[in-house]
Amino acid sequence: MARYVPKVFALITIYALFKFIRLSTYWSRRKVKSGKLVPFFGELYGMIFGKTSNADTYKRLYNEVGNARYYGTYQFIWPVLVLKCPVLIKTMLDKSSVCFNAHRNDAKETVDPLWCRNLFVLKGDRWKDMRSFLSPVFCTGNLEELFYGVRIKARSFVRYFDKMPKQEIDVEFKDACTRITLDIISHMTMGVDVNSMTERDNRYYTMGKLFGDSDSKWRSLVFFSYMLCPIIPNLLGLTVFNKHLKAFFMEEVERILAQPIPDRGPSMLSFLIKEKHEGQNITAIDMAAQVFLFYLGGVENVSNLICFMAYELAENPKVQDKLIDEIDQYRSESLTYRLISDKMPYLKMVLAETLRKHPITTFTDRVVTKPYTIEPKMRGETPLKLEVGDSITVPIIAIHHDPDLFKNPEIFDPLRFSPERISEIEKCYIPFGLNPRRCIAQHFAELEVKIIFIELLKIFNIVKIPQTKFDISRTSFGLRFKGGEIHLGLKRRYI
Repeated sequence: MARYVPKVFALITIYALFKFIRLSTYWSRRKVKSGKLVPFFGELYGMIFGKTSNADTYKRLYNEVGNARYYGTYQFIWPVLVLKCPVLIKTMLDKSSVCFNAHRNDAKETVDPLWCRNLFVLKGDRWKDMRSFLSPVFCTGNLEELFYGVRIKARSFVRYFDKMPKQEIDVEFKDACTRITLDIISHMTMGVDVNSMTERDNRYYTMGKLFGDSDSKWRSLVFFSYMLCPIIPNLLGLTVFNKHLKAFFMEEVERILAQPIPDRGPSMLSFLIKEKHEGQNITAIDMAAQVFLFYLGGVENVSNLICFMAYELAENPKVQDKLIDEIDQYRSESLTYRLISDKMPYLKMVLAETLRKHPITTFTDRVVTKPYTIEPKMRGETPLKLEVGDSITVPIIAIHHDPDLFKNPEIFDPLRFSPERISEIEKCYIPFGLNPRRCIAQHFAELEVKIIFIELLKIFNIVKIPQTKFDISRTSFGLRFKGGEIHLGLKRRYI
């Protein structure tokens, strides 16, 4: 037998080489521009080894292919089509959304039910049903109800700093914003009253911090293993998010459901409980899955958004002064949902420009759910047939930083979203993804950020201090601060 080992090894090597060559020409055979295939890593090589960030990788590839409407890339050994042209993106993912109505998910429900049952991952009728159950939570009427709870939380947050005797306060903004967004999302999802600024080690905050585990080396390894060979982590029962974290949310939902009258005000859980009582097939796991998802997006993503906006205001004091002037115009009026929505246009512009420059997600993905053909429109293109299961990516960060779409993209310019100019860019602005799978909580997220800054800027200016460093992590899939910290100062406006 031993004499056959070299021959078998040689055959395996030849086969592997053939497969690699075949794969490396996947896009060229389809006449699609692409980057170089790094063996086993694809375009993730730089990020895996800390050479470049996910955002910089997308921007580099986007710029390398010139005026192409789309290009091919690789995530590990799997080919992914990246859409670049805003018109093509809208045509495919909005107008022909039935062909792309799913996100990629390689985890098995038996291994990770809490992840596989959330709105982001669900597909087909299950997704449609859950979306319809959750939509009333984010309608205008309920947002007005949620507004009052958010305002109370925001005022408590600002009061915490206002009680400090210093004229200028050094604040580690990421931790502070994690606390306030966690308090708000606890109120919105479960109707739970938490004050993480004063109760520093409460169990919601302790558990919420574990969401940061998704950027740890171990969690990144699990995530990459799902992308490379999902059968292995599924067989081993590996999950991206901490099992204690998921158990906590499951226990919280079951505790609330066990109460005689689990009235949770205008919270998401109240709506799901109502649907269950009306005969809908919604289980405790389904409810916990949605709570888990909105904690994931509502704490980590929104806290980062607040930090980016605070940094830009500190970096651009004229913008901050103009925003404060707008806020001061309405100091004598009672702060209401309608006031924020209808009478503070510059606040809306500042938030939009923050989301343009620092989108909460660097990309969005889709899986082909029905065969689709991209017809040629430019010289050199041929009909590109997409089959069920193929992967599509939209590089939001690269589109938002394209100088042909956004003039001087590295400059923070809220006026690009003024009524006179917004028509030039609205088709290219996609910070919350695209219909019909656009982030369902978009308006709530924007509302809480606006309320926090209104309350904060009534009392403080946000300023840079010696400890302020704007460093972006090279190993995170989203825009995250290196080390998970950003230091800024709060300087009292009135002595």
